[in-house]
Formats: sequence, structure tokens, C-alpha cells
Amino acid sequence: MQPLVTLAGYRLLRQIGHGATGAVHLAEQEATQRVVALKVVALPAGPTRAAAGTQFLEAASAAGRLQHPHIVRVYEAGLLGDVAWLAMEPV
Repeated sequence: MQPLVTLAGYRLLRQIGHGATGAVHLAEQEATQRVVALKVVALPAGPTRAAAGTQFLEAASAAGRLQHPHIVRVYEAGLLGDVAWLAMEPV
């Protein structure tokens, strides 16, 4: 199966879920070939976009510091244009 697209160094393999503001894809990190769940969220248009991006990254940073067998690990997060993304352990 051909990858759909590449986003921030991840090849999107297939969509595994979606919601009102974004989707979750099974993806492969190109550099390490690690398979992840990649959450892609559309940021709101207008003057609140920067604040929403900052809030997203702060929440991702907090989640990334958590370590527990019953919590999904967060590997990496970022902003790319009008999109925020979060790479996490697939379950």
C-alpha cells in the first residue's frame, strides 16, 4: 500500500480515526521507521490560531512527561502551518 502523504517527517499510512477538528493516522517516522499514531488537528483561523497552537504544544509537553503503563506515550509534537500534530504510541 502506498503512503498517502508525508507530514513533519512521518509517512501517513492510513486513517484510523477522526473527530470534529482532526484525524488520527497510523504513520511511520521516516528517520527511525517507528510506527506511531499521528494526531493531526486543524487550528482555528484568525487571531486565536497562535494561542491555540501554543496551548496545544503546552498540553503535548505535559503529556510527554507522563510515564505510566496505562498512559499512551507521547513522542513528539509540532505545528506546521494551520495544523498541529502529535506523534504517540499506537494502541
